[in-house]
Amino acid sequence: MDTSKSQLVRLDLEDKTTHSSRTYNIFDFNDEHHAFSFYDTSACFEPEQRKSFAIAFKDQPFHPTLDAYSTSFLNSALLQMSEQTLVSPARFQKASVTYDDSSVYLLVTALGTPPALSLFYKLGQVPQNTSAPQELALFVDDCAASCVQTESFICYSFDFCNADSDSPSCLLSGYRLPVVSTTAATQGGTNSAAAAGGATCTRYILTISASAPPPPPSSLHAIFGFSLSLRS
Repeated sequence: MDTSKSQLVRLDLEDKTTHSSRTYNIFDFNDEHHAFSFYDTSACFEPEQRKSFAIAFKDQPFHPTLDAYSTSFLNSALLQMSEQTLVSPARFQKASVTYDDSSVYLLVTALGTPPALSLFYKLGQVPQNTSAPQELALFVDDCAASCVQTESFICYSFDFCNADSDSPSCLLSGYRLPVVSTTAATQGGTNSAAAAGGATCTRYILTISASAPPPPPSSLHAIFGFSLSLRS
């Protein structure tokens, strides 16, 4: 009996933003390794965020074994593009190989950057920190973008305050600030000054660590400046 394929695995998924969860019981794994682009997310991007291009391997006639190893070839190509552009392999979709009498062509669709807010996770309610740098942002998505794009310091978290008002506040921070209860803050102590502004904020923290690669290029066109070298 192959215990590696009969062992039950439980997958728990939880979305704290919608307070929903789902559990999957998984049996009978197979050993097939899918290409990086197996999960195609291109439909989630607008047409202007999808750019198709071709890489030509000139004067390299199609080899009969490429059909048999096309998945490995595509994975290797996408991995090299990912390493050289510092973006996820998942942003290169619909990869395929074609050829003519003299050359082999790699066809790929590159996807734009995901929304900045997707780089953060929502922690909870906090009192307003009146000493934090403030950015102009009417929506939480704009506040997240400001945190990612600021060049004056490395932004690791932000507070979005008075979200339902006509003049919300976007407060950036270079720290992974913990959640402070608004109730505790109003009881005095070191947090009472932070609550003086009277605003209630929602805190978001960047999900990547300081040792992770830098954020992907903000422009889709910025990912095309690379060279690709694959062993035959």
